[in-house]
Amino acid sequence: MSEWFETLPSTHTRVWQTLGRGVKDRKSPARNLVLASTGVEGGAEARVVVLRAARPDQHEIEVHTDRQSAKTAELERDPQCTALIWDQKANLQIRLRANARLIHGDEAAWSRVPDGARQVYGGTPPPGAVLTDPTEHANAPALERFTRVILHIFEVETLHLGRDIHRRAQFLAPDWQGTWLAP
Repeated sequence: MSEWFETLPSTHTRVWQTLGRGVKDRKSPARNLVLASTGVEGGAEARVVVLRAARPDQHEIEVHTDRQSAKTAELERDPQCTALIWDQKANLQIRLRANARLIHGDEAAWSRVPDGARQVYGGTPPPGAVLTDPTEHANAPALERFTRVILHIFEVETLHLGRDIHRRAQFLAPDWQGTWLAP
């Protein structure tokens, strides 16, 4: 019996299993992923976001943000981005290259966000504003500030760090057949 990392199809399946667990399990390494985008002034920007949905049939994942956050402006200017996950237990790095689509003020999605989590979508001053004291920020949940970020994936790259051999694979839209790459 072979291990999941020994074939391209099972490696691709493992990616979507990992993402699915990230949506459901708060302790999953895929729950909090790094999202990198091009900053408004051109430099690279990266931050941790919470995985909210994974749709393997559409090759999409979803995160949420505040409409007034810097990442919203960055993704509106240049929707190409990269999501990165490190699963230490599996010795697996997953890199997802994607195009972002932003949906502001989605009432149906907002209704599924727990009250406690709604606190981060809204408030004054907006994200990134300078404060003299952290208590100057007041939460004010606001539907119009809630933004769904749908990442439509066009490339998946994995790196499995094995004891004897590292395995790197790349899967490209639209066929997702996969290719082995030198690690």
